[in-house]
Amino acid sequence: MQSKKEAGSIFYSSFVIPNLEEESISMVDSQFQIMLNRIQNQMVDRARSSYHAKALPLTNKKILILDDEPFNLDVLQSIFSTLKLERYPTSVKSFHDPRKALQEVINSLHVDPESGLVESEYCLIISDLNMPLMSGYEFS
Repeated sequence: MQSKKEAGSIFYSSFVIPNLEEESISMVDSQFQIMLNRIQNQMVDRARSSYHAKALPLTNKKILILDDEPFNLDVLQSIFSTLKLERYPTSVKSFHDPRKALQEVINSLHVDPESGLVESEYCLIISDLNMPLMSGYEFS
C-alpha cells in the first residue's frame, strides 16, 4: 500500500486462482442452476399468493396469430385446429398485416361492467417478431 496525504492511496493485492477442472466447472454450473430454480420457484409462489383476481373464463375467447409468412400462419392454424378445445370453445384468427391485427385487437376491447376492467376477446396472441411493416415488439 502507498498513501500520500491529500493525494490518495494505492492498494496492491494478489490472488491465487487454482486451475478449474471439468468437475469443478460442472459443480459450479449445477449449483448455479439450483439457485436459479429456487429463485424461479419463489417468484412463482409470490405471484400465486398475491393474485386475488377472479380467473377469467376462456369460453368464447379468441386466439390471434400474426405472421408475415403464410407458411407459418398455416402451420399455427393447423396446430390449433388439431387441439382439443371443446372444453374452452375458441376461434382462431390469423393476420399477415400487423396493422390490421392491431386494429382487430383494438376493436375487440370492451369494459367489463362489473369490474370496470378493460378486456379483450383475445385470450392469446401469437406474433412474429420480425415483420416488415411493424415488429412484434411494436405490435405488443
